[in-house]
Formats: sequence, structure tokens, C-alpha cells
Amino acid sequence: MKKTKYLVAALLLMGATTTFTSCIDNDEPAGITELRGAKAELLKAKALVQQAEATRILAVAEYQKALAAHEQANADYRQAEVEKLKLENDIQAARNEDEKARLEAGLVKLQYEMEQAALEHKNAMLDLQTTFANLSRQYEVLLKQIEIAEALMSEADKITIAELKGKVETAQGKVDAANAELASAEETYYNAKLNAEQGAEFWIPKLQLDVKYAQADLDAQIEALEKLNNFLATDVETADWRKEIAVLEDSIEVVKRLSSNVEVERTKLQNSDEYLQAEAKVKAANDAKKNATAPAFKYTYKFDDSKPYGRAAFEIKSSDKIFDATTGKDVVTPEIENEIKGVNTQLARYTTEKIAMLEELLKNHSETVEANKEAYDNAVKAWKDAMAKYEAAQKYNATAEFTALDNVVKNNYDNAFGGGASSEVASAAKIAIANALATYYANAGIVDINTVDLIIKVTINGSLQDVKHSVAEWVADPIYGGAYLTEIISQKFGTAVPAKDDFAKEFTKSAAEGGKIVMSVNTVDGVRAALESASMAAFGNELLVQGEGYMRVIPTMEEVYAVEDYYNKCGAIGRYFWSINPETEEEAKNYKAIIADFEAAITALNGAKASVAKVISEKNAAITAANNEFKVFADKVTAFNNTIAVYKARKEALSNVLSVIVTNVNKYLGLDGGISYNPDTESFEEALKEAVKTAEYAVSDAQKALAEAEVTLKKAEDGIYDAVDEAKKKVDSAMAKLEKAQEELATATANLAKGLEIMANSAE
Repeated sequence: MKKTKYLVAALLLMGATTTFTSCIDNDEPAGITELRGAKAELLKAKALVQQAEATRILAVAEYQKALAAHEQANADYRQAEVEKLKLENDIQAARNEDEKARLEAGLVKLQYEMEQAALEHKNAMLDLQTTFANLSRQYEVLLKQIEIAEALMSEADKITIAELKGKVETAQGKVDAANAELASAEETYYNAKLNAEQGAEFWIPKLQLDVKYAQADLDAQIEALEKLNNFLATDVETADWRKEIAVLEDSIEVVKRLSSNVEVERTKLQNSDEYLQAEAKVKAANDAKKNATAPAFKYTYKFDDSKPYGRAAFEIKSSDKIFDATTGKDVVTPEIENEIKGVNTQLARYTTEKIAMLEELLKNHSETVEANKEAYDNAVKAWKDAMAKYEAAQKYNATAEFTALDNVVKNNYDNAFGGGASSEVASAAKIAIANALATYYANAGIVDINTVDLIIKVTINGSLQDVKHSVAEWVADPIYGGAYLTEIISQKFGTAVPAKDDFAKEFTKSAAEGGKIVMSVNTVDGVRAALESASMAAFGNELLVQGEGYMRVIPTMEEVYAVEDYYNKCGAIGRYFWSINPETEEEAKNYKAIIADFEAAITALNGAKASVAKVISEKNAAITAANNEFKVFADKVTAFNNTIAVYKARKEALSNVLSVIVTNVNKYLGLDGGISYNPDTESFEEALKEAVKTAEYAVSDAQKALAEAEVTLKKAEDGIYDAVDEAKKKVDSAMAKLEKAQEELATATANLAKGLEIMANSAE
């Protein structure tokens, strides 16, 4: 049948307004009163729509802020995970106990910061949930107000408003559902972060439930699709739609009743004395653990921390709670373990070498001091020489030196090796080149250039003798350098003299570059490395000038003594100052007692650690016993919840089908009366087809969700489940659904506001 367009409501309202506003009777007819009342209620409803939309826009703005904070929190968390992994790797690679203790303290701090950040993010998302819940209540008030206005509307207007209102209700339902899904996903994500150290098997029970719920949702969506397909196959004109709707309503009521019966059974169980007593035992056991305090413990060391080999007294008070109130983690045991590590670090300083030195110090103090002083003086001299060389090397210009050499070679090459000059001129030219080479090698000595050694026969006391010198030394001879140059060329290059343009290169490139004369040549960086090595030997690396990789000044005694374990960390100066320190002599006299004291402390600390572990074990045992007793009831509640979830999925799917049928029957077939035009069966069938498509999408989505749930469970069963990553995916998915639902709600709200405005204007 041809689709009809319906504007009767507006025309009737306009006609009524024209008729009654022309009357001059003081008594207002009943029709006018009703119309004005309708207009007032419509305007109230419109105002509420606008208010709700304004609140929604603000809520969405807050959501966008929270979304940005969420992404930043994720980025920060991932960065913290990288830092945590790096710290864990650094701890494994730490060279000594002192460094390891520092890194482990940093790891504990980072872990706490990660947990705090996760909690803050969770609280922010909970605030956002509250905002959306308030918004949902505003829409409930709005829809109630529209119901009041509907009482004074025409039947035609009621149908139009019902359709617009239904779309708002549907959209708001999607927002509420997406918001609830986001809240659940955020909770899972938060718990995944806190339980990141838990293995994949930790999540298996929950993932098994996810599979069950996904299967229940798929079954419900398949049932809804089957019903819609059946309705689509039904003859529109001959069908008894009241009966079909009644059957649907009865089915929903049956599901509601079954669900309600299960809820009643669950409530009965949860209110039973046995359940409450078992639950109370679990709470009491958990509270006892949460409030558990550590056994009192104190250890006072033989020497306090005013001495470099002493320690501050360590104490655990009987009022110290074992578990952190926020994270629930044991905080006392790590304190004891850190103290044990600190003691072990100090014990580790008493190496065989140090004990030997302490013993030597006791035997002959003055000789030990003298030996350390000599070693220190030699190290400082080597450092000063290296410093001078580095400062000179910084001024050395290798390019300029080579250019000067190359110029001399080119100016004298033809006379020296061309063969056309007299012997005197050729000799002078060779000497000039030899002198230039000698100058180059002498200046390059700043960066440690080494030339090859050659044996040349030299007349000594009237006889030829083999003499061995480096090339740099041979060419430096002030008289015979030129003659030696010829011999050098003969030995290294044969009869072929290097070409003029290559001569300087052949005499300056290193063996690594294919050179035959220069064995090796250092660089400024190499000279600096030698300085750093000399600095390390003399002063260690604890007192380096900021930004420098070597010591530029000799540190003072006070600066050295300020370094913990300066004997091992401050090079020769540390060992020298250690030997002249009065406390060193005291340590030498008492080191056996100090070591015994530290060993006794470790024994005592391990005892304290065992005492704390015993308290924790007792509390955990009590919790386990209470949980085992409560498990019977918890399993029944879980079974009830599973059944209720199945009923809920089926009820929602059937309710969606009912909504589609009722809305489209009323809109196109006029089942409930009030529409004075022919039924539009074509549009009704098209609407059902659209509903079938939507239901098919819902089935497809449910199939996908089930497959994902099964894959995730399989990952956990295979031990490759990343709870944090999987939870993050669900949060992102829930956020995307919420954004889409918000867009639908905005469109539906705008359409409702426009419809109310048109109807209010029609009631003039």
C-alpha cells in the first residue's frame, strides 16, 4: 500500500486555535484550556530536553577529558613498565650490593607509584560514572514530564511523540549499557594492573565465566533473530498482532518470573544464618590480616651510623601494621630485607684484601701510610702528566700539521727525487723534507704517534754497524736526515718513490689505513680516555666534577671522607686518606667485632623476618579456612548469578523484539486506534527488514564476542595471557561503544526537542 504522510495533528491544533481565539466569550472553552495546558507541558518538556542535552554535552566534555587522562595514564603506565623492566635488568647487572640495594629501593618506589596512579585513575573514572548516572536520571525526569504532556495530546501526536521518545529511551539505554560496560572494563583493567604479577591461570575462572556469558548472549540474539524472521514471514494483514504481542509479553514475563525466582533463591541464601555466619568469618579473617601488626623487634649495632663502618639501630614496633592500607601488600618484610641487604653490603666490604690491610695497619702503621702515600703521589703525577697532555692535545691541529708537511714535500719533491738537480740541491731538498717529517712526527707526539723501527747501517768509529731507530728518530737527524730518508724509502717502498701528491699521505697514514711508516696514531679522544684512566686510578669516580669524565682538581680530605666506603671508591687518594684516618685505626682494632656484630644482626633480622612470615602464614591460613567454608555458598551464588545472566540476556533480546513490533505496529498498522488512515504494510515490512538486519548484526557481534572470549580463555590456559593488554582492549572497545551511543542519543534528543517545539507551536 502507498505510504501516507501524516500531519493531521498539527492541522487540527492549528484549526482549533483559529476557531477558539476568535471567540470573545470571557469563559474560555474547554478545548482552549486543554490546548494551553498541553502547550505548557510541551514547553516544560522541551526545556527539560534542552537542559538534559546541555548536561549531556558537559558530561561528554568531562568524558573527553577523562579519555585524554586515560590515554596519558596508559602511556605513563607503559613507560613505568619499561622503567620497571630496566630496573629489574639493572638489578641483575648491579656490580655490588650497595648499588643493588639502591636500585631495588627505586623499584619498590616505582611499583608503589604505579599502584597509586592506577588507583587515582580508577577514582577519576568512577567520578565520570557518577556524572553519567546523574545524566541518566535527568532523562528519566524528562520522559516522565513528556508522559504528563501526552495526556493532553491528540492520539496522532501521541504516536509521533512515542516514536521520538522511544528513540531517546533506546539511545539512553545504549548509553547506560555502554557506560556500565566501560565501568566493568575499567574495574577489570585496574585489577589487572594491580595483579600484573599474577600468572595467566589467575584469570582462568573469570575468563570461563566470560565465555558462558558470551554464549548466553549469542543464544539470546539468535532467538531474537528467529522471532523477527518469523514475524517478517507472517502475513501482515491477516496476522493477529495483539496475540503476537501478547505471546511476546508472556514470554518476557516468564523469563522475568524465572529470573525473579532465582533472585529470590539467591536472596534467601544470602540472608540465611549459615551464609551470613560464613561471610562474617571471611570478613573477620580478612580484617584480622589487614590489621595484623608485626612482632616487636630492635637491633642496636655495636657502632652507630656516625662511624663509616656503623649502622643506625633498626626497629619494628609492635604497632607497625604488616600490610599497606591502600595496596594490601606486605611492607614490613621488605623493610627487613632491605636492612639485611644493607648489612650484607657493609659485610662485603671486608674483603680479604681489606682485612689484610687492616692487619698490616695494626702491625706497622707508619709503613702502610708510607706505601699508600707513595702510591698516591705516583698516581697524582701520572694524572698531572695526562692532564697536561690532554690540554696540549686539545690545541693540536692535525689538518694544519699535515698541510704544512705536504707543502714542504711539494716544494722540494722535484729537486729531491726528480733527478735533474745537482747532488747538493737534491741533498738539501731531501733534508728539507726529512726536517718537515721530523717536525710533523714531533708535534704529533702529543697524540702518541708511533712510527716503524728500521735497521740502517751507520758508520761508527770507522766501521759500518746496524743501528735500529724509529723512522721519526731517523728523519730527525739534523745532518743525515736526507740520506736516511732515501734508505727509509728504499726499505719501505722499494725503488718506487711515492708520487708527489701521495708522498705526505704515505708517511702519515696509519697501518690500519694501509700505511707503511706510521704504526699507530692516537686521537684527542684517546688522550682524554688516558686522562680518565689516570683520574680513576688517582681519585675514583665518586668525586668527578659535574659534567666531566675526569677529575680536574685534587679533592680535599673532607670531600674524600664524605664518600661512603671511600677506601674502595676514591682510588689512591682514598686508600692514602684511609690509612691516616684515626677511625681506620679504630676499625682495624675492632673489625673482627664489627664483622661478628653484622653477622649476628643478619641472624636476628632473619629471625624477625621469620616471625613476620609466621604471622602472615597464620592470617592466610585463617582466610583460607574461612574461604573454604564460604566456598559452598559462594559457588551457589555464582551458579545463581550465571542463571540470572542467561535470563537477563534473553529478556533483553525479547524486549528488543517486543519494542520493534509494538512501535511499528502502532506506527504503520494502527493497532491501538487513533490513526484514521489506511495501514501502511509496505513500510511495516521495511521496518521489520531493518530490524532483522539489526538483529543479524547483533548475532554477528555476539558470535565475534564469543570467539574472542574463547580465544582469550585458550591463551590463559596456554599460559600466554596478558591480562593488562586484554583488559586495555576491552576498555577501548567500551569507550568506542559509549562514544557511538552518545552520538545516537544526541541525534534522538535533537529530534525530540524539534518535535516538541513543532507541537508546542501548533498549540497556539
